Amino acid sequence: MASIYTNGEYAAMGFVYGFCNGNANAACREYSSRHICSLHNVRVFRGANVDSDHFLSIAYVYARIALEKTNTPGQKPNRYNIRKLKDPIVRDRYESELDRCIQEVDAVEKDIDSIWDKYSDAISDTATKVLGSPEKDLRSPWFEEECEKATNTKNEAYQAMIQREMRRNVEMYRQKLRMEKHPHQYKKTQWEKRELEKTELLRAHKQ
Repeated sequence: MASIYTNGEYAAMGFVYGFCNGNANAACREYSSRHICSLHNVRVFRGANVDSDHFLSIAYVYARIALEKTNTPGQKPNRYNIRKLKDPIVRDRYESELDRCIQEVDAVEKDIDSIWDKYSDAISDTATKVLGSPEKDLRSPWFEEECEKATNTKNEAYQAMIQREMRRNVEMYRQKLRMEKHPHQYKKTQWEKRELEKTELLRAHKQ
């Protein structure tokens, strides 16, 4: 049977129980005062047979998960365009640049903690210099100028509707919403058809 308490909660219960010199009722009150935000319904069962000279105490604790933030607010982790590493020229340049930075660190630093920090900075700086940031993928390969125009028209109608929610604006937005779907569905269907034809052509050549 899985335990309903964590090791830290068991340790806190044992500490409070010893702090109160084995007094179960006092331990429940003390634990409740210390963990008032996470403790619910503490009870002492005097008649329970637990093969011990102590009373059985049961506490219902709602565990709270602490999320450790590794980055400062507003700071995003660095991302790199690792697809460039598929190019042998870029890969060789990245390796040579990183080797040069590591050799510079080894020639100066002697402390292991400082070396580790310098290695991390060298990897980050080299990736930023050689690889750069990842390129944003297109929304969809079939999303062309006609689709974008229909979407922009629909968005303008939506902005007009939320600024002044009149019956005419609502109907106009619904009309533009329906009109937007036609070019999207058509372009997507045509693109899927072309992709299917390419797949069938490749399969035929392999046979």
